[in-house]
Amino acid sequence: MSVAPTVIFTTATSQRSAARLAWEQAGVEVCEVPPGKDASGVDIHAVLADLGARGIIQLMVEGGGAVHGTFLSTANAAQQLRLYVGATALGSSAFRWIRSPLASTISEAPRWRLLGVEQLGDDVCLDYALGSG
Repeated sequence: MSVAPTVIFTTATSQRSAARLAWEQAGVEVCEVPPGKDASGVDIHAVLADLGARGIIQLMVEGGGAVHGTFLSTANAAQQLRLYVGATALGSSAFRWIRSPLASTISEAPRWRLLGVEQLGDDVCLDYALGSG
């Protein structure tokens, strides 16, 4: 079984960071892209364009609330959401799983279409098509 290479997308601000040096020393490919909205994170469309140029047509995004919020609030960045809900709470503080303002009113809130529900022991996976539903 071959292992896919690891690629990390970051901005030019990481050029002299210890994390970037560690990534490069570990053989990770580091790609610079422009910063995201409000100069935070990375430009998601630039990341997706780079991946598309590499022939990558499907991407699984795993991250915290800020990463989830960025993908869900960036137009056409995601088409499907698989939400895993565990029967356990971890951590000493609770953070929203979407850390981005998606709508200011319920009528503006994005609607998703439920594709399926899968029980995984005591956990569950909710599979949604994003967009109008």
